Amino acid sequence: MTPILITFGISLLGGAAHWFNIPLTWIIGPLITVGIARIVGMNLKAPSDGRQLSQSAVGVADSKQMTPPVVFFYTRKLVCLWLQVSSLCC
Repeated sequence: MTPILITFGISLLGGAAHWFNIPLTWIIGPLITVGIARIVGMNLKAPSDGRQLSQSAVGVADSKQMTPPVVFFYTRKLVCLWLQVSSLCC
């Protein structure tokens, strides 16, 4: 079996974190299981385009949460942050 398939299988085991009600199980579960496998010395590899695909998936998941109230909330926070930083500079 190739190291990429082994990595994929181990990361699927991380999906079991869903049953423990851990937030962001689709990131944290595989991260922990693959991390433990690497610590114990398993030879694991990631697909060459895996990072870009993962970033795309996270971007889509985040953008689905951007409703008008959320955008308004963060816009207000950015204005407050800008005012705080500008007051430190003056």
